[in-house]
Amino acid sequence: MRTVGVLAVITLLFVPYAPIQWASAFVIIVIGGSWMYSETLRLNVSVERGAAEIRMFRHEDAEIRIAVRNSGMLPVPMLLVSDSSGELYTRDDSAFVLSLPARSSRTLRYRLRAHYRGLYPLGPVRLRTADPLGLFPVVRELHVPGRVIVYPRHRHVALPRKLGVPVGGVRVETPLAADITRYRSLRDYVPGDDTRHIGWKATARHGSLKTREFTPTIEAPIAVFLNLRAADFADRRMMLAVERCVETAASLVMAAAHARRSFRLLAHADLGDLDYEEVRGTGEVTALAALELLARAEPRYDYPGTGRTPPTGERLAAAATRSRSERLFYVGPVLARDDIDGLIASGVSPARIELYYVEELTRRHGGGAGGARHRHGAGHGLSVHVVRLYGEDDGDAEA
Repeated sequence: MRTVGVLAVITLLFVPYAPIQWASAFVIIVIGGSWMYSETLRLNVSVERGAAEIRMFRHEDAEIRIAVRNSGMLPVPMLLVSDSSGELYTRDDSAFVLSLPARSSRTLRYRLRAHYRGLYPLGPVRLRTADPLGLFPVVRELHVPGRVIVYPRHRHVALPRKLGVPVGGVRVETPLAADITRYRSLRDYVPGDDTRHIGWKATARHGSLKTREFTPTIEAPIAVFLNLRAADFADRRMMLAVERCVETAASLVMAAAHARRSFRLLAHADLGDLDYEEVRGTGEVTALAALELLARAEPRYDYPGTGRTPPTGERLAAAATRSRSERLFYVGPVLARDDIDGLIASGVSPARIELYYVEELTRRHGGGAGGARHRHGAGHGLSVHVVRLYGEDDGDAEA
């Protein structure tokens, strides 16, 4: 089209014949007007995302919104808008054809689904339009920031100790934390004692007011230790076992959040620039931060030249001894017997430890799935749970 315009200008200047000059002028006006129209559209059409960050759970649908705006004085006769969803599956078509009047906007919507957890970038958004005659197409690629955070699935699990009574297993000195399910002794009533704790039968027998005393305890917070060190897994069905571990850790975190118990999530995994990270707190806000950490957790490999990942037993003992009041939930492949012996030798009470093993073969141990080797730790009095690993939808995080 540029060549046609140049020929029209030459004809207008050097051909002394009025009809041809008028025709050349008309061509110049049409081409110049179309070019200015297309350039105006290039400058005035913009795109924004409804939300820069979308959060969803695995196998759920999420709605993506794109706002297309025409801020110019000229209408857009036809506009093709297409968004790139990367590795995510789009339930609807993410390409739209529309027209926009002058100084107007329109919101486009489509749905997508994630079959795997992780962080997924969105974009770029591609625009294609032209002037009314279609002489000058306009193609733009806009890098509109956006990403989708896909949380792992979680299932209902019953924590060993729930909020309420008994309130915990850690003894303290304050009587304000008395656990009414743990009777300790009987003593004389003192003004100010809770009248609900008066023992009326003992009062009638002794002839004076008697009140019951209970063992003061507090509820122990929770520490969930997720082990995704690749050297601890078997090659067979490794990625499926990793997903089971992540889903089990997510289930424990959500159970702690729903019970309003304080918790820590410690991930021994590949987290980008880090191989170890911790999230701590109480409530749903902290639970969402923990789920985001789990969304980007990947198996940690020891590549040559990158340094060796610290052994799992060393990290686990450091996490368990940081707080003597926490109840430790280990999630991962079967621990080596030396790791368990070292954990007990560090002073951690076996009553504080819950082991959630994925039902798979590990490099440390041979034997068939579900055999006695999957219950390492039972000899120390540790609670061992086996997370079944039969298929993508057959696993049971509740063990």
